Amino acid sequence: MRNDVRNEIRIELASQTPAEKIEIAINEVKKILAARAESISAPSVYLTEITKNAALLIAEYFTSYSLSLDELNNLKQDLNLEIKKMQEQNNIRSSAANYTFIGAEK
Repeated sequence: MRNDVRNEIRIELASQTPAEKIEIAINEVKKILAARAESISAPSVYLTEITKNAALLIAEYFTSYSLSLDELNNLKQDLNLEIKKMQEQNNIRSSAANYTFIGAEK
């Protein structure tokens, strides 16, 4: 029986983002996820792709099936807002207007 749900946040940074800012974003997203240890497990954040349009960060984490839909949506909203605030505080521009969350079974 499966106990966890895989969640993914795709963060597309502007292609002109300097490497130092990408490293800041990776480390800050890791901190944001680590601060939610009561709700999520096995978080990871990686730079997975660089294209002419974006530098793509993938943040992956797992949540329990016991979370209600409302709890899961609130968690995603909170993470989204924290990531957006981090980007604003560090002058890190997105290449897209929003983040994409994908949930799949583990």
